[in-house]
Amino acid sequence: DFSNFMDNKKPGQIIQISTDNGNFPIELAEHRDNENKGTIGIWTISAPSHSEFTNPLFVAWVMMSELTGRSVFHSYVYHARMPWGLIDMIKWMFVLNFGIGLFNLLPAVPLDGGYIFQGMVERVSSKRTARRVSHALSIIVLALLIVNFMPMLA
Repeated sequence: DFSNFMDNKKPGQIIQISTDNGNFPIELAEHRDNENKGTIGIWTISAPSHSEFTNPLFVAWVMMSELTGRSVFHSYVYHARMPWGLIDMIKWMFVLNFGIGLFNLLPAVPLDGGYIFQGMVERVSSKRTARRVSHALSIIVLALLIVNFMPMLA
């Protein structure tokens, strides 16, 4: 409604703003992007609804978009006086913590995931068999990690 109301307004035009404290006349200023358009310095932006933030795929998309450098919020938000350095530092601390935690869950014996896997196998077989199976799986995981990092070395 506000955008439609402001679409045909010109700089210098007087409009009435109604508030709880009464009506006030305001002279429209020149829009910074279009000199023939009037503005009072208020812009509307669309924001995701509350229900979108409860969708795990949307939250994952927001996180990945932010990490890959695509802007998640409207450009006006990024020009606000905010401690963006601190926000970026906290974001990267989260990413590193999350990545290290996921890596630690890999089923390879020196990592926690390897010992968890070995304990699960011990519950259904002997300790010796569990060690052999977890050792074999650790070698497979190590081989997969090496194969994944090979293109970076070439």
